Amino acid sequence: MKQGHPLAQISAFSSEILYKLQSELSVTTAEEFVDLSHRLPTAIEVALAIDHARFERLVAASRAVLSKEELREIEQPPENLRILSTGFEPPSNAETYYKGESHDRSKGRTHPVQPDSPRKKSDQD
Repeated sequence: MKQGHPLAQISAFSSEILYKLQSELSVTTAEEFVDLSHRLPTAIEVALAIDHARFERLVAASRAVLSKEELREIEQPPENLRILSTGFEPPSNAETYYKGESHDRSKGRTHPVQPDSPRKKSDQD
């Protein structure tokens, strides 16, 4: 079971909203909901198919169960905090498989990879 304040115990959350959050986003705690709502408000509204006023009520209800310290940690994380999507920080001296190049072994070519660069149609073959 996850640590935190369960959304199921907050009356503002209907069973339909709870189901969508859990099944589509794996969100079950107020901490998780406040975090995602802080970082991706429009995406959460769209995912839940709710209007902005209802979204704001859900955020307010979630924030109400958290302490000021918890809210600060969620909404103002340290700038040097860089956690992987797995929830673990990368080791500072780790060897990684990815070295910044893409090797197309089938065609014998090496391509430098630029972050967030769109792939060309020829690269997708």
